[in-house]
Amino acid sequence: MGDMISNPRKRALALLRATVEKEMDPMGVEGNFVEIPSGPVVDLTSASGGVNSPDTWTSNLADAQNDAMKAEVGSLANAFLDIISAIDSERSGMEDMVDSESDEGRWPNA
Repeated sequence: MGDMISNPRKRALALLRATVEKEMDPMGVEGNFVEIPSGPVVDLTSASGGVNSPDTWTSNLADAQNDAMKAEVGSLANAFLDIISAIDSERSGMEDMVDSESDEGRWPNA
């Protein structure tokens, strides 16, 4: 039996989560919600969305394009949130400390 060490797989998942959060930040997506009032996701999913704003383009086609764009931007934001959720779910069942000689302790070289 070896020494108890911080779970390397859990640490790697924490680093992965931090990387995903860093990529989400410029979009204005944070946690399980869209942060208001800053960021492209909030701006693009607003009622005007920028595509059909009065100083850009107004028509039924502009409204349709705006709705399509909002759906795509919303899907992207949801994909990031799903990744965060999957990482959190995986980490929640893991021990913080593991035996250094166990498969978990030798990960990824087990």
